[in-house]
Amino acid sequence: MVEEPVEYKDACISFIDIQGFKDLVVTQHSDNPQAVYEILKVFKKAQYMSTDDFYFKYEPEIVNFSDSIVRGALLAEQNQEADVEIVNEIRSVRLMQQELLKHISGNSQGFRLEDAGVFIRGGMTSGKTVIIPEENIVFGPTMIKAVDLEEIEGSSFRIVLDEEMIASYPATMAMLERDKIIARDEGSKISDGLWFINYWSVNKNRRYGFFVEYERLEKVKTLLQAKLTLYSGVEKLYLKYLWAAEKHNAAILEETIFHMAIEEADLTLDRLIVRLDT
Repeated sequence: MVEEPVEYKDACISFIDIQGFKDLVVTQHSDNPQAVYEILKVFKKAQYMSTDDFYFKYEPEIVNFSDSIVRGALLAEQNQEADVEIVNEIRSVRLMQQELLKHISGNSQGFRLEDAGVFIRGGMTSGKTVIIPEENIVFGPTMIKAVDLEEIEGSSFRIVLDEEMIASYPATMAMLERDKIIARDEGSKISDGLWFINYWSVNKNRRYGFFVEYERLEKVKTLLQAKLTLYSGVEKLYLKYLWAAEKHNAAILEETIFHMAIEEADLTLDRLIVRLDT
């Protein structure tokens, strides 16, 4: 049987790993491998998240290794269809990011808020790639670029988007920016102007309704408040959690329609806002 030759194909590639995985293993859960195992299970499960409003059934190719995941979506030759694949991948990764924040790690000492939430970072780009998931193989110049984006020094909890990919699909990216699904990193002490997948924005149109979204945002606020307190003396990590808290607060404060729904439900905006004076 003659195997097909290995050839580069155009694909949207996402390289993603768990933020601070070394610290999780060596320090935070040094005597509790079960907790690390649970985090990895959640991480691998979350990669298959999908939403009801995808343009069509979306199943990316996936390669796993340790605390890292490579996701690949082959792009059609026609630009319009390639746009659809990239939109679906961005939406899918965004939902993955949001779902991981809900995770609560098991701990022999019982529940501790500082153990809650799985934060990830990564890079996404498009171009020539070989991805063979059944053999757990992925390589190519696009893969290298995605890794380079993930490894940007000082990078926060975000999936960085390649500027060339942004420029290649201007109308699509403008739509995603308008819907606050992607954003340029601005306004923080560690902002660097790069584009990223914006999982801090409010999902005001989710089908499950306002109250579920309010509860989700309240949980994120509680998580970020705890992280700021926990790492107040560790500047490098504190700045990253401060970055996340500022993005979270800004996303909520700019959604005036969401504010009206909060008032109508006799709830308060303060319950969603992270205090930054810790």
